[in-house]
Amino acid sequence: MLSLDLRGYGASARVTGTKALSYRNDIAAAVGHLRRQGASRVVIVGASMGASAVVVAGAVINPPVDAVVAVSAPWNFRGQEAGTAATALRVAFRAIGAGDDGDASKTAKRLVAKATRSPDAASITVAKGGHGWSLLRPGTTVQRDVDAFLDAIAAS
Repeated sequence: MLSLDLRGYGASARVTGTKALSYRNDIAAAVGHLRRQGASRVVIVGASMGASAVVVAGAVINPPVDAVVAVSAPWNFRGQEAGTAATALRVAFRAIGAGDDGDASKTAKRLVAKATRSPDAASITVAKGGHGWSLLRPGTTVQRDVDAFLDAIAAS
């Protein structure tokens, strides 16, 4: 497992201009690093703006990752056009959203509807759960559903 701090967020340096929106390249570089370290299966998971970024990255990384999980993804976040990128996803995909998080549930369903090339795309939505990583709290339905999805990817 590798936790990535996307540029300009968390402890990473702030950047401006076009470099500020190179999240898909950062994610692709992280996937390349994992593969060089011997990872044979790679699933990319992101929350909030990171969820939009993993959808965009998952659509272009070659060789493809095994799956993409987007938690509370905005349709578009600062040029990360998850809605457009979802049409190019060709990997297993889960989009997750909560009804108490604005349009997150609707967006999750819309992303899955766009992911027509994905061999296994589904949304996981709940009425309440908040935004981002809070949806994956231990013991929640969402956490169990995501664990089952990841177990199925690992077994395939």
